[in-house]
Amino acid sequence: LLRDIFGSRVYPLIAPLVTRTLSGETVHFQLAWPGQYGAPTTLQATQIPYSPDNSQIIGLYLILTRAAEFIAAEKVAETTGDGLLVSSEGGETLYLRSITEQLMGAIDARAKLVRALQHDEFLLFAQKILSLKNGAPEPDCYEILLRLKEEEDNLLPPGGFLPIAEHHGMLEEIDRWVVRSLMDWCRKKQQGFAAWRVPLCFINLSAAAVSNPEFAKFVSHALEHQDFPARALCFEITEPDVINHNDSVRRFISALRPAGCRFSIDDFGGARVSFSYLEGITFDFLKIDGSIIRNIAHDPSALAKTRAINTVCQKAGTRTVAELVENKETLDKLREI
Repeated sequence: LLRDIFGSRVYPLIAPLVTRTLSGETVHFQLAWPGQYGAPTTLQATQIPYSPDNSQIIGLYLILTRAAEFIAAEKVAETTGDGLLVSSEGGETLYLRSITEQLMGAIDARAKLVRALQHDEFLLFAQKILSLKNGAPEPDCYEILLRLKEEEDNLLPPGGFLPIAEHHGMLEEIDRWVVRSLMDWCRKKQQGFAAWRVPLCFINLSAAAVSNPEFAKFVSHALEHQDFPARALCFEITEPDVINHNDSVRRFISALRPAGCRFSIDDFGGARVSFSYLEGITFDFLKIDGSIIRNIAHDPSALAKTRAINTVCQKAGTRTVAELVENKETLDKLREI
């Protein structure tokens, strides 16, 4: 029982949030109370409804992440009078402060990211995308992944700087850095190995980049200036961004498709499987969300979704890419499909 886990003083504060989750709402909140030796322990909590058959909610997942001790004991006591605090409004802020402290230390986070852009303190990695067709000649395909050197040096989780960059409105600047750096690397590679051919590179884009017409102009200018093959660029746009910024996505694709760039929708089916918002938009690739793919060997519903998505894409002339293929069972099912 949660009452047994948190104790009789904390549970009354959590109970209303539990009720909200059992009604179908995902709830984020901060939780702090005196730890074993009287010092406050601060947690970031997320409650997610558990509905195994997608109809009746029978429980919840509770995810607790220990956070840096940003809440002083005096402040906690002031807030509740007994050393307890429950806040439902600062989850993102707490995370940002925590990851900022780990990544950026004491200096200003935005200044640190600006410096990283100016001094090339980011790293590009390439993850190969493999074909399921045995023996068929396929071009080399890679997803380009972005890391901050600070993450690698300190063994921090990859991509932790992205929420900070989003908070400071810097995602488009970082996307521009990725495009420029990738083109520069390929140009130097070709200069060193004349027979080397530029692979197809999948680049993840932020909503900020897709929504700004100037970003498409930047890409067009870079392609011309670098004499880079446009067909080697495939821009990935997440499904939520396609839904929430549909008009901007259409304009972005219309601006760069004539040059030869290609496009992929990322994380498709993560929320629900629907093609309605894609009407009139042509994507070259569709990436099926890993939450579906990782269950196809054991969940008939996930297998049926994957089969249906692939069938629709084949008829539309769109290539499918499966995310999170991590074992032979999953690979065999995909080959079967």
